Amino acid sequence: MKKMILMTVAVLSMALSANVFAAGTPFTGQTIVQTGVGGGAAGKCSILSQDATLNASNNVVAAWGCTAATNLAYGAACHAAGSTNTRNVTCNSCTTAGAATPAGCAGTCTETAPGSGVFNYTPAVANEAVPVTGRVAFAGDTNGGSIGAVALSGAGGTAVCDSATVAGLGLFSTAD
Repeated sequence: MKKMILMTVAVLSMALSANVFAAGTPFTGQTIVQTGVGGGAAGKCSILSQDATLNASNNVVAAWGCTAATNLAYGAACHAAGSTNTRNVTCNSCTTAGAATPAGCAGTCTETAPGSGVFNYTPAVANEAVPVTGRVAFAGDTNGGSIGAVALSGAGGTAVCDSATVAGLGLFSTAD
């Protein structure tokens, strides 16, 4: 199942090429993201050169977003019956300066260019990771193309895997 979630996130990250909203656009099953202006509510992403069909397997909840200003696309997915065991999650992303994910990461977040809204994470130590208990989503973006686990509720991961939780992840916080 983890492979299906990762595959869904990979398709989301590659198919979209940039228009993030204050929240991601959630979906289950299949959705079509059209080229053009109009945002997630209209099912459109202005940086696509052609329409993209996104698929989530049974019981997988996903969200997508893109932002033309930063030329980035984002995707996240979780499984409704996903594991709630404690696991180490690699510190690998930022949503804003000083807000590394997952919570508890000691590295630094820096904006790639002033006002760009794109942040890079520099780990405090090689292979930096923090323990997370509870559900996680797998998320990625087109800024480096990496996909990693993201706690669904801060460091606690106590939230359920549903549309509102996935669409509300920090990686969707940059508004167009």
